[in-house]
Amino acid sequence: MLGARCAPNRLSGKRRRLAPFRQQLGGKALCLGNALDFDGNGVYRLLKLVESRLHLEYVRDVAPRGLRRKSAYEPDGDSGQRCDQHNDDDGDYRKVSDFRSHDGFGKGFVGIPLKVPTQRTRAGFHDPIQITEVMTNPRSYDTIVVGLGAMGSATLFHLARRGLRVLGLDQFSQGHQLGSSHGDSRIIRETYFEHPLYVPLVRRAHDLWRELEQISGTPLMKITGGLMIGPSEGMVVSGTLRSAREYDLPHEVLSPTQVHERFPAFQLASNLVAVLDPRAGYLDPEACNRTHLDAARAAGAEAQFDERVLEWNPDGEGVRVSTGTATYTANRLVLAAGAWSNALVRDLRLPLAVERQTVFWLEPSGPRDSYDAARFPIYAYEYKTGHICYGFPRLPRGVKASVMHSGKTASNPEKVERAVSEDEVNPLRAALRPVLPDLAEASVRESGVCLFTNTPDHDFIIDFHPLHRQVLISSPCSGHGFKFASAIGELQAELVTTGKSRFDLTPFRISR
Repeated sequence: MLGARCAPNRLSGKRRRLAPFRQQLGGKALCLGNALDFDGNGVYRLLKLVESRLHLEYVRDVAPRGLRRKSAYEPDGDSGQRCDQHNDDDGDYRKVSDFRSHDGFGKGFVGIPLKVPTQRTRAGFHDPIQITEVMTNPRSYDTIVVGLGAMGSATLFHLARRGLRVLGLDQFSQGHQLGSSHGDSRIIRETYFEHPLYVPLVRRAHDLWRELEQISGTPLMKITGGLMIGPSEGMVVSGTLRSAREYDLPHEVLSPTQVHERFPAFQLASNLVAVLDPRAGYLDPEACNRTHLDAARAAGAEAQFDERVLEWNPDGEGVRVSTGTATYTANRLVLAAGAWSNALVRDLRLPLAVERQTVFWLEPSGPRDSYDAARFPIYAYEYKTGHICYGFPRLPRGVKASVMHSGKTASNPEKVERAVSEDEVNPLRAALRPVLPDLAEASVRESGVCLFTNTPDHDFIIDFHPLHRQVLISSPCSGHGFKFASAIGELQAELVTTGKSRFDLTPFRISR
């Protein structure tokens, strides 16, 4: 079995061939005979290698020198069969030159091979392979992910769970408050008013958030239902109904009276309607990021914080990434730096604008339970044509609310004003009055700033660099992307490993 201990009665006499490597590899015996598989086409593939106690050791260029054409792979046991079929590929074994790591015999293998054999036909154990070169290169990776916020941490996890050797880099400390992924809540909603193209993506994200909860045992998503409010002909209501009907999603259209009966804090003006999305709710963003990172590390990923990327350059078909403390190489690079994206791809001059977004936690008077999750869903309200405010039920810091896309833009995220003045809450109060009059007059308990990184059409950018196809540029969000992070991490891992995605990413191309 793969990952099993070497059988002493079969291999002990052959271990002496590998004695010179024991000291280099921290004393671990190389028992790579167990790490070979034989598929129906007669091609041996190396699935894993050995992890040293200090660094991962890479075995490179094993073939054609190391794979001998005759007796080296003659199986033990009584079958008497020779394993000469590997000659069918005319000695071309280049596909075995990318390997994964093993974390000790008897513990199983970490990750999966890039190509898994489809049929297992060997009988017994094979001889240990003749290793011709062992390279120590602790700074070389399959993929490097720059930026470990929502999208970067999810991508790191999904790459690591596929068995790739991955490194994540972030210029700030873990859990920092300077980007777009901090705070206590982000909305998730299924009847997506922006465009129906997002519905399959958010449905996949919903499933992956639940899967991550099960893997980690950490609660990440709370379903409260969601009210999409506005004039019947407005963007929010009409867009919500379009997505709901196109994908046959559960929903209800409610009058102001019906809304108030179910959710007493809401008192909608007579010209408004609401669409109830029963699968809407909110995510805990800091817990989501932390859990993705923990799961990525458990799958073998490395995550380095407080390490700023100074530049990256193509290096043959791979990349070389330089930080303030080290230089790394990789086959692929994912740039998920949020508001700092443009600094990493200056040659493209992407149309990204960094917007300052203010949020407030309010303390309304009246019955506290009126704002609890059981009686107060998340909401988005189109308070004037094309403009919305949104909010959440009561959280530990208060009842959170904000006006969407109302902040000043900056060319450099370092120049964004982080302090919030007292009068900045006034536009929010005005927006809330036609739907939540009591909340509109509530005192402010806390306020904060986060950053939106917006495209002109507010759709995402998920695309390969037009000149360097080994570099994937990831700039989702435009203020509405966190909910998708679990699914975007998965699809970006698919893009990096296969060049394809299960979702149509045409609307997210750089050239659109």
